[in-house]
Amino acid sequence: MSDKMPTPPREEDKTEGKTESPPGTRGEGGKVLFAVALVLACGWLVLTRNPATGVHDMPAAVLHHFESGALVPIRMGKRRMEMFVASAGPVRAEETLLVLHGVPASSFSFRKALPPLARALNTGSHRSFRVVAPDMPGLGLSDKPDPSGFDYSWPGLAEAVMATIDALHAEKVHLVLHDVGGPVGLELAARYPHRVASITLLNTLLDLGPFSRPFPMNVFAGNPVVARALFRTFTAQIPPLTWLNAALFKFRGAASISVTDTSAYGYLLAYNNGMEPFLAIMHGFNLSADHTQVLTAPLTSGAFPVAYVPIDDDVIPGHQAEFIASLVASTGGHVVSPPLASKHFVGEDAPDALADAVAGFVLSATTAPPPPPPPVDNSHGHGHGHGHGHGHGHGHGHGHGHGHGHGMGHGYGL
Repeated sequence: MSDKMPTPPREEDKTEGKTESPPGTRGEGGKVLFAVALVLACGWLVLTRNPATGVHDMPAAVLHHFESGALVPIRMGKRRMEMFVASAGPVRAEETLLVLHGVPASSFSFRKALPPLARALNTGSHRSFRVVAPDMPGLGLSDKPDPSGFDYSWPGLAEAVMATIDALHAEKVHLVLHDVGGPVGLELAARYPHRVASITLLNTLLDLGPFSRPFPMNVFAGNPVVARALFRTFTAQIPPLTWLNAALFKFRGAASISVTDTSAYGYLLAYNNGMEPFLAIMHGFNLSADHTQVLTAPLTSGAFPVAYVPIDDDVIPGHQAEFIASLVASTGGHVVSPPLASKHFVGEDAPDALADAVAGFVLSATTAPPPPPPPVDNSHGHGHGHGHGHGHGHGHGHGHGHGHGHGMGHGYGL
């Protein structure tokens, strides 16, 4: 193609034999061609760009979040995985509060809320809390197994979260559930009620029969070709797509967020070949009306205190908020009023107000767990050999204490 500018047409060439364009339409064809060319250029860059998979490629915002937590090894049957868990508060706390994110997000969506949650729970109280937020499998910085060999349904994700709770050596957890984290956390509570101390519902979905996914989540669950194209656009790390994604995020997701942080959401979604696992999660929703009873059963069982923290500007259809508030109130649970001033990602828009609401409920509605029994002294009659190391058949006391203390404090960074 020649890079010389074309010779402008003569005035008579422009007017002879042509009809005058209506006012306001001149140059529109050029604008359309430019827009098409821009979209094609962006699409080519997106389609040919491979998502980064290493820590050295992380944007600064993601790297800072990565350093706030640790990769925790878990086991699910014969499968071994690593789950990323962000955390705040004292390492050896007596109680654990677990925040479970939704889609298309990760624990990154609560990075602003974890420190104030830990402060609110531990300030002026005789109780001690560790606040943790795992990335569910297939999302964020956790492992993303191929969907052909992993169950990305709500029950499957719940089992992975339960395995993470076990790996953290948490006897019971206070659950804080957002978005799709609601159904996943309630699946967990239905299966393991004895491991749940309380449940706080944020904006989530519970009345499944009439639920419809809001845009753009409905696209991700639709035509696979269109879904993959949207995924690549949403996770692109190049302008002008980063600006477009940020504008959409501010309109639908969070008012108090920067272009840098919205780009981090996209990066974390695509990180480590995340497209197929994410789409599997989106197709794994069980939206049958009958399944509503499965999810509401833990809330109406009376096995633990329940609260609901609504927001005033959510993309989830409003009847979900009405359904949840009515259900929680009917069971004697606590409904926070007025709703928090926030768009969908309440951890972005109202982290301090969220921390105060959750901590206020947990501290007032629950009591501290009983202290653990004193350790049994098994050293009597076994001499020095038994107290030295469990691994060689010697010291159960030293081996067990070092394994749990060192593993949690240093091996996991939690």
